Amino acid sequence: MNRLRGPAVIGAALTVLSGGIALSGCTAQHSQSDTSEEVQQWLDDLDIDGGDVLTSFRGGAALDWGDLDAIHVAFADDIDASVSHADVYCFGEDRVSVEVRLEGATSATTLREEDVPCDESPHTIDLTMDGVSAVGASAISLEGAAGWAVAVHGTESPSAEK
Repeated sequence: MNRLRGPAVIGAALTVLSGGIALSGCTAQHSQSDTSEEVQQWLDDLDIDGGDVLTSFRGGAALDWGDLDAIHVAFADDIDASVSHADVYCFGEDRVSVEVRLEGATSATTLREEDVPCDESPHTIDLTMDGVSAVGASAISLEGAAGWAVAVHGTESPSAEK
């Protein structure tokens, strides 16, 4: 189970760099974007947690850049997280634009994956970063209602620093 420092911070983002919607462990939180009944059912039924998943994000894709929701998940100070990759899922309209952001104490890596097809299959994004302190993701669909999810894979261990 993830150990998070404080609550996740939710706010409106002006750019896609700021995040999406997140969940920790097994409790799903969904973005406030408009979703069809079919997309909402897919989001409710999707099971992507477990195994080496550090955290996951899911929601209805924003339909306009100005409507993009943001969330930020920070790991506890006493946890060292190493990320190996992220799996991206999409359901609904043709495609979504997804971004995953990894933040570290000494560096930040942002990956933007454009045009992820909505075919319900996982699309793996190779991300490798040690010392990850926070993770975020976001998605936008300019095609219409779509659901998206990102599972961030890796390991966590107690920090050597106190």
